[in-house]
Amino acid sequence: MAGLLAALETRANHRGLALAPERALRLELDVSHEELTAQLAALEAGRVIDVISPLPFLVVSLLKWSGTASRRVATSADSRQESEAHQRGPVRRAAAAAAFKQEDRGAGEGEALLREVADVLGERDASDFRAIVSSYPAATIHQALRRVALTPPSQIRKSRAALFRYLLAKLA
Repeated sequence: MAGLLAALETRANHRGLALAPERALRLELDVSHEELTAQLAALEAGRVIDVISPLPFLVVSLLKWSGTASRRVATSADSRQESEAHQRGPVRRAAAAAAFKQEDRGAGEGEALLREVADVLGERDASDFRAIVSSYPAATIHQALRRVALTPPSQIRKSRAALFRYLLAKLA
């Protein structure tokens, strides 16, 4: 249970919201679906987390989140890259998209991202999204996926996939 809480804390944003696909948690913690479900139920019963969206793409609120804990230790390389980006100034969208699209189009390129899209959207057939993964920068796809995951089901008019496609067009 402590391993699951630590995994969720590393994924939490500044507000204590953590997003995680079931597959990633199961691989990271080396547990079965049943064990993961039991650990989540125990954390929720202990008032440590509040499940906003259930598995297979988990969204939880960490109830005892201070918002000050650093989940990611910044390395000197990270801070150097950030300061260089600030010195260069604003970047046009086209230039940013081109920078993210540096792919070699080799075998299996984008398959992990394609699986993540299918997991978040709850789709069994990921082939419908293959063109999307190859057409948009990974950062834009991740941003749209995060927004879809945080959208309550009651606010989704058609489907998660339709919302995802809409958000991609809006963010691009």
